[in-house]
Amino acid sequence: MRRSRGKTFSTTWRKARIPLLILLSCSLLGVGLYGMYHPGFQKLKRIREETKLREDHIKRLQQENDELAERIRTLRNPTDNLLYVEKVARQKIGLVRDGEVVYDLKRFNQ
Repeated sequence: MRRSRGKTFSTTWRKARIPLLILLSCSLLGVGLYGMYHPGFQKLKRIREETKLREDHIKRLQQENDELAERIRTLRNPTDNLLYVEKVARQKIGLVRDGEVVYDLKRFNQ
């Protein structure tokens, strides 16, 4: 059997391979850039950022609610209530019991 003298698929593919790869790469790059800068994509990106900010805000509010709920439980329990009131009086008002000596270490650190 004789081989055909015309161009075979493999020789045609070898010659056209690089231009086809360049064309395919440029096409993919163009589609990607269009998608990134399309107004719909930008709007979706902005909405995702806003959603993330709002989720973070919700988490902070839930933590604050948990802390306030713990404080309410503390104030409702009579034995814990007395300890809490004493703690607040010492920290915020600066009260001390009779016979206690207060050392103010903040003055020495200056």
